Amino acid sequence: FSIPNSESFLADIVFSPKNYFKILDNSISLRGMNFAFRNNPFENKKRFFPVDFQYPFQYQSTTEVAVADSVISFTLPEILSFEIPGASFSRSCMYDGNRYIISSRLSIDKAAFSPSGYSQLRDFFIKVAAASEEAIILTRQSH
Repeated sequence: FSIPNSESFLADIVFSPKNYFKILDNSISLRGMNFAFRNNPFENKKRFFPVDFQYPFQYQSTTEVAVADSVISFTLPEILSFEIPGASFSRSCMYDGNRYIISSRLSIDKAAFSPSGYSQLRDFFIKVAAASEEAIILTRQSH
């Protein structure tokens, strides 16, 4: 569907899918919600024609997790930032006292990438996909 005269679309989605968290003894492993580029779309090592995204775009994702008082320790993924000419990715992670927040932004600033820049673009998306696999680890008090 389209939104007339709008430059962006924002949706709040609340759900708890099994493939985003795992319970291991007293710990919970929780990945940030990322619906785009969880896998590298460029599997071939070589490419002989340009990559054409059709238009520049930006993908932003924010995951907020409210936690109970029973959480006694946590490990957050590292803050990340990397770029190549025409593309950038950043991720921030924080804890504000009762919730954990993971925010990521993928920016593709040009629509087409030449075959000579393909290996750099491929390596960039390998890093983006790997970043989506990193998790928050929460440790709960034993009962």
